[in-house]
Amino acid sequence: MLALLDSYRDTGVQLREVEAARARMLPAIPLRFRPVTAGKGASRWPEWTRAELKALGLPPSMPLRPSQTDFVLFSKYGAAPGSASRVEADRRHRVLLDAWHDRRNVQKEWFSRTGLDVIERRRSGLLADKHRIERELMALMIGPDKAATDA
Repeated sequence: MLALLDSYRDTGVQLREVEAARARMLPAIPLRFRPVTAGKGASRWPEWTRAELKALGLPPSMPLRPSQTDFVLFSKYGAAPGSASRVEADRRHRVLLDAWHDRRNVQKEWFSRTGLDVIERRRSGLLADKHRIERELMALMIGPDKAATDA
């Protein structure tokens, strides 16, 4: 159990260091390409302006940080049935997805240029380790052997 607690502490220290590095790097990325992690509008997707969304033929109800799924659902359910031929609907859908991918690629370039992509991968790995250790600790405390509580 002590080894697990030591590992948990070490993982926590590394996670704090990685999160501090992440916080230092985020300001180097333009605001519209930064992930928003707090509040109701939390999203990792890049931001669009209303004018850009309108130019693509998207409704005002579309979020400013739409996911690819938002674009797919709009193409699937947002267009009036029979308003255009299947070929035209497929073309419009491809235009929307291409625009979304272009915006996402710019965001990825910023993450790569600043090193934030490496930091995010490290952060994800540390969070996975932290959760694994937590599960192991819980198994020790409440598992069939209850080694920690019987001592």
